Amino acid sequence: MNETNNVKDAIIRTTTELIQEYNGDATKITMRKISERVNVGLGLNNYHFGSKEQLIAIISILEDMHNYQLNSNSVNTQKGFSLAIKNDMDDKTRKLLSFVLTSAMQVTFCQEMPRKRFLDTISKLRKRCVYRYGGRFAN
Repeated sequence: MNETNNVKDAIIRTTTELIQEYNGDATKITMRKISERVNVGLGLNNYHFGSKEQLIAIISILEDMHNYQLNSNSVNTQKGFSLAIKNDMDDKTRKLLSFVLTSAMQVTFCQEMPRKRFLDTISKLRKRCVYRYGGRFAN
């Protein structure tokens, strides 16, 4: 593992510890506090994660991957996508499409993909799924 990955891991680990210390109250956590604990400059923290909100979103996604439960953010996101898809698609296909959309969104956050590229990717994926499965999204 290279030094960049070590720093990212340390930032993620420290932020997770702070979230636990503050009983999930992210308003009490600052990027400066994280940087001080990891002993890195604030700029490096912002460089790797952009914002506290992005960092916490990534941690949430990683937590869901390690501890997948019925009330996790990932499952709730899949349910939301499933509701947004019109009912002219069978249940199995709707669930698969919801899973794919949720996974694409999570990969985007973890890779820090720019917003426009993310929206373009989702749009292409949506068109492919609609074409392949004949379903339509609710407007």
